[in-house]
Amino acid sequence: CKRCVLRMDHHCPWANNCVGHENYKAFVLFLFYTTLAGVHASVLIVARIIAFVRRRESLLEANTAGMALVIVFILILLPTVVSVASLLTWHGYLIMKNATTIEHMESARWQYVKKTPWRSVYNINW
Repeated sequence: CKRCVLRMDHHCPWANNCVGHENYKAFVLFLFYTTLAGVHASVLIVARIIAFVRRRESLLEANTAGMALVIVFILILLPTVVSVASLLTWHGYLIMKNATTIEHMESARWQYVKKTPWRSVYNINW
């Protein structure tokens, strides 16, 4: 994005903005409230399914459009909630480690480089 940001964490393509020192709290709160809303919607959908099962209606008597909508919500909502909750968990871990995503990835890369056997072609072992 060609911007210098203090303590840059990552560039968010959906918001077209860099997440850094100034807006990291807003980003984490967005993840938290999105996860909370997704869990709330999931609970409501599960309650609807339980009510449907308790009535023991046949599929012909049931509101098939309503149940189709519930199934579509399940297919879209569950992967989304799991993904956003995973991202929230990841950033919670980074907050506890006092690191950014970039810092964590760089440290992981350098730990890998340290472990790999590497010899300089200019080293003649003097």
